[in-house]
Amino acid sequence: MNSRFDHLAEVAFNGIGTHIPSHRIRQAWLRHLGAEIGERCAIFRGTTVLEPQNLRLGSGIVVGERCLLDASGGEIFIEDNVNISSDVVVMTADHDIQSSSFEPRGGPVHVGSRAWLATRSMVLRGVEVGEGAVVAAGAVVVGDVAPFTLVGGVPAEVLGERTHELTYDIDHRPPFE
Repeated sequence: MNSRFDHLAEVAFNGIGTHIPSHRIRQAWLRHLGAEIGERCAIFRGTTVLEPQNLRLGSGIVVGERCLLDASGGEIFIEDNVNISSDVVVMTADHDIQSSSFEPRGGPVHVGSRAWLATRSMVLRGVEVGEGAVVAAGAVVVGDVAPFTLVGGVPAEVLGERTHELTYDIDHRPPFE
């Protein structure tokens, strides 16, 4: 954040703005805070965004209700036509538990086009989720996910493969949501 005003505007968004029943208003607020948001995106109510100037969303992105997009440790870059279901957590920062000073660590998160992060999954710092990959509900991703791979579990491991013939474009923005 560049200033105290920017930090206050972020806090206000996460406390009040995220609950306004309008995609247009929520996204305008996030863009004002430095987020890059493509066309046909839907960020549902209750989603918290930390360090929005480090958030880049492509086109056709759906971010479900009550997600946490924590870009305090690096950039979150989500390519086109990605579905992020409700209650998903994307974290770019953590702490080194072996450090005597509990040293913070950061790393970007990149999610490839047409990937799906299912309900209550978690993607941690430094991870790349490949194009068309699926992260199963409740999974915790601590390492890269290959394109068109299905992963699940804690920590996430490969469960299968997804078809490579994905052609859909997401355009899901219910009115007054």
